[in-house]
Amino acid sequence: CEAVAEGDDLLIAGGLKPAAIKAFEFDPKGDHRLAMAAMVLEFVAQKACTILDRSCVEVSFPDFTAVLSSVDSKHSKKRGLLS
Repeated sequence: CEAVAEGDDLLIAGGLKPAAIKAFEFDPKGDHRLAMAAMVLEFVAQKACTILDRSCVEVSFPDFTAVLSSVDSKHSKKRGLLS
């Protein structure tokens, strides 16, 4: 695993391939940080997952879902975020 800071970004390259991530169900129990992390994992896995109470992210980042949805996967692949 390698982590690099670029300006305001923290890029983390791990050894787990998105194809290895299975669809999952997760309950963040109201913790917006855990919900956002699970939503990013779901995005990387490119599988439909069940994340309960997704709306709890609105506490700290009301537009998180829209911003995550707008991420260009081609750009992400170029930067090594998706395999």
